[in-house]
Amino acid sequence: MTPRRRWFLAASVATALGLLIFAVVKAGTLGLSSAASGLAAGAFSLWTSARLMALMGEAATYRGATKLGGFFAVGLFLVKVPILIWLVIVMYRLGHPAPTLFMLAFAMVYCALVGWALTSS
Repeated sequence: MTPRRRWFLAASVATALGLLIFAVVKAGTLGLSSAASGLAAGAFSLWTSARLMALMGEAATYRGATKLGGFFAVGLFLVKVPILIWLVIVMYRLGHPAPTLFMLAFAMVYCALVGWALTSS
C-alpha cells in the first residue's frame, strides 16, 4: 500500500468516525444507529458489487469461475437491492433525521471508493 493510500484510508476512517460522533450529538442513539446502518449497508453493497466484478473477471479468463462462487456472488448482488429498500423504509419509519443520516453515511462509502481509485496514481 502506497503512502497516499495509507493516508487516504486513515482520513476515510477518521471521517466515518466523525460522522458517527456527529450523529450521536445530533440525534443520540437514533442517529448512531442510522449512520452505522448506512455505513454497513454501503460497505455491504460495495463488497457485493466487487465480488460480482471479480466473478465476471474470472469468467472472462479461460480458467472460469466456480459454480458455487458464481451462485453466491450473483445471489448476494440480487439480495442487496431488497435489503437496501427495506433499510430505507425502516429509516423513514424511524423519522427525522434517520433517513438523512442513513443516506449520508451510505453515500460516504461510495465517495470514499472514488477517492480510493483516485489515489492509485
